[in-house]
Amino acid sequence: MQLPFTLEHLPKQSTASWGPPTAIPSSLNFHDVPYAPYSKSDKLGKAADWLTDPAAAPNAYGNTATKSRNTRDPFHAYGTSAASSFAAEEEEEAGDFSVVDSSTSAKVAATVLKRNSANQAAGSYSTALGAKRGATPAARASPAAARAAQQATQPQQFGNRRRYGSWKDDFQARIRDASIDIQDSWEVVYDAEFHKLTKLNMEVKEVEDLDSYGSVAYYNKQIERPLSNQTLQAEARAVVSPTASEDAVLVKLAAASSGAVFTTDTCLAQLMCAARSVYSWDMVITKKADTGAIFIDKRENSILDRETVDENTQDAPSDSKDTDINNATNLAQEATSINQNFIAQSLAAGKPYSMAHPEAPFTSTKGYKYRKFKLPVGNASSKSTRHKLGNDEEEDAEDFIGLVVRAEVDSVQATGEKLTIRALNEYVPPATAQQHKLDWKTKLQTQKGAIIAAELKKNNNKVAKWATSALLADNDSLKLGFVSRVNQKANSKHVVLAVNTYKPQDLAISIGLSLNNGWAVVKSFVDIVNNRCDQEEDKSVDQKFVLVKNPNAPKITLYKV
Repeated sequence: MQLPFTLEHLPKQSTASWGPPTAIPSSLNFHDVPYAPYSKSDKLGKAADWLTDPAAAPNAYGNTATKSRNTRDPFHAYGTSAASSFAAEEEEEAGDFSVVDSSTSAKVAATVLKRNSANQAAGSYSTALGAKRGATPAARASPAAARAAQQATQPQQFGNRRRYGSWKDDFQARIRDASIDIQDSWEVVYDAEFHKLTKLNMEVKEVEDLDSYGSVAYYNKQIERPLSNQTLQAEARAVVSPTASEDAVLVKLAAASSGAVFTTDTCLAQLMCAARSVYSWDMVITKKADTGAIFIDKRENSILDRETVDENTQDAPSDSKDTDINNATNLAQEATSINQNFIAQSLAAGKPYSMAHPEAPFTSTKGYKYRKFKLPVGNASSKSTRHKLGNDEEEDAEDFIGLVVRAEVDSVQATGEKLTIRALNEYVPPATAQQHKLDWKTKLQTQKGAIIAAELKKNNNKVAKWATSALLADNDSLKLGFVSRVNQKANSKHVVLAVNTYKPQDLAISIGLSLNNGWAVVKSFVDIVNNRCDQEEDKSVDQKFVLVKNPNAPKITLYKV
C-alpha cells in the first residue's frame, strides 16, 4: 500500500527570509587589499630573514642544489617565497621610505666537509672558492675564466663525476677500425641496421646431403675426467680451411648447377648471427658471369678465422699496445690457438672414421659435409613466409634458391654420433683482478651454472656461431671445454678444467638463437645482390661485392666493388 505524498509550495522569497543576502555588504569588500595565497601543507618560515642569500634560498620550484639526491623536499603549493609576488605595490608617497640593514653578517665558521652525498654540493662550492683564490688575477676578474678554472679542477677532485645519468655513461666510446680498408670508389648498395635484421623470419624445411669427404678421429673421453686439470698440449698441426671459391668440391658442384649460392659454415654462421656481432668483419660476395652462381668467401687471414674473447661485454678488450697479452688481438690469437689445441687433444689415436670419400679435397683432420639448403622464394621480411614442395611433383628450380654449404665434423663418438668441439678460455683483466669472484679453478665445480651463464652473455656472438655451425652440419652434440691460464700473467700455458656436452638445439634455445631469422638474413642479401646485378648492362664479367660490419655502429653495409 502506498501512502499519498504531497509537496507543499515554497514561500516566495522576501528580504526577511532565511539565507545569505543578495548583495555583498560594503564592509566585506576586499578592494585594494593585498592577498597572499597559502596552503596548509606549506612550511612555516621566518617572516623576514636578512641573512639568507636569495640566490641560495629555495625558489618556487624547489631549489635542491644543496641537498642530497635522496632528500625529499615537501611539496609547496605556492612556494615559501611566492607571497612576495603578490605584495602590494608601493604608493608614490612612500617612495622615499626604505629599510636599512644595519646588522652585521654572521661569520660562517670553517668546518671539515663530511664525505657523504649530502655535502657533495658544498664540496663543489668549496672547490670553486679554492680555485678562485688560486687563480690568476685575470681569472678572478673574469667570471668566464673562473668557471673554466673550476671545470679544470673539478675532474681531478671528484673523478670527473660532473654529470649524472646512466652507468653506461661512465664508459668512453671506443673508435675501432674496420676489418678492411673501405675505398672511396666503392658504391654503397645497402645499409642494414641490426634492429631491422632481427625482425626477419623465414622457415627452411628442405635440406639435402650432397656428399661427404674426409677421415675423422674418434673422440677421446679421457679429456672429460673429473677434477683432472689436464695440461693443454700445444700441437704443431697446420689447420687448413680454404674459402668457398677455393674448394674444389664446391667449384665442381657450382659447375654442375647443384645450387645457386655456395659458401662455408664459417661465413654462413657469422652472417646468420650478424646482429650479435660487435667487432668488425667482412665477406666477399661474387656472382659468376658464366654460371650465375654466388660465392660467399672470406679473405685470407680473415678475422672470421679467429675466435674473439668477451666480444659482447660492455667493457670489451681494446686494441692496446702489442705487448699487452690482454688486448683484443692477442686474446683472439690465444683463443684460436686454444681451440685448435683442444680439438687435437680431444681426438683419440687409432683408425679414424671414414666419410663417404675418405680423402678430403685438402689436407685436414676434419670431416666435411656438403649440404644443400632450399631457401623459399619469397619476402624474407614476412613473419608468415612458408614454402611447401609437393612430395609427388617434380621440383621446379624456380621454387627455391639452393644454398650449398660445407659444414665441419670435428670428431665422432664410438656410437657414430658426430661432434662439434670448441673451448671457452678464461682471462682476468688486471683492472678487475681484485673483483674477480668467479675464478674457474676454484668455483667451476661449485658454481658452474653461474660461470656458464656469464660466458654465454660475454661471448654471445661466438657461442651462437658455434651452435649454428653444429646445426648446419647436423651434428649430434657440441663438446664445450673450459680452459684457463696456468698463470694469468702469461698466455702460453693453459689447463683444461672441465668439459660439458650440449645438444645444439638446446644450446640455441638457451641463447635465444633462431635459425629462421638467420635464413631470412641470408636470403635478403642474396636477393639484394641479384637485384643489383640485374641492373648491370655488361653481364659478361663477374660482379663483386663486399659485406662489412660497421666497427662503431650496429649495422652491416653491402658495397659494390
